Amino acid sequence: MLNGRVRALSDAYDALANSGSDGAPLSEVIKRQLAGFSSRVAISGCDIIVGPSSAQQFALMVHELATNATKYGALSNAQGLVSIEGKSDRLAGVFSFRWHETGGPPVAKPTRKGFGSVIIQDAAKSLARSVSVEFDPLGLKYELHIDLSALELSGTKVLEPVTAPPQLVAS
Repeated sequence: MLNGRVRALSDAYDALANSGSDGAPLSEVIKRQLAGFSSRVAISGCDIIVGPSSAQQFALMVHELATNATKYGALSNAQGLVSIEGKSDRLAGVFSFRWHETGGPPVAKPTRKGFGSVIIQDAAKSLARSVSVEFDPLGLKYELHIDLSALELSGTKVLEPVTAPPQLVAS
């Protein structure tokens, strides 16, 4: 288990090194943790650049979620799927991250709290303004609400599609 966590951090550092900037695309940090399950994971809305500390936190959280999904949840059988959705609300200054499993065995609340639970619940609170874990029998639901300013020291950047500047029309 320790090797997996060290690997998660290593993958986060690789994403940071390959980005050539002060941060890394969150979508890339997530994809590196779920490489073996790419056909069973849908990722949307995670097109933001996160700083080194946030990249490490997300790498560990997603690694633990994926490990648990592989052992007990949606990725433990051939039918399960994981949906990851990010959403930036610039006006409220909040980024929402949602992990939702479907198609796995029935989910039950764990009877003990291991180190993985500490990472996805307690340690996540150092980054997020709120952390929610719902052990819905139909699939685990995990949600974070994070201040955009906490994701990157100099302010989070949203990857915007490149568009041509507006054309001036002569009257």
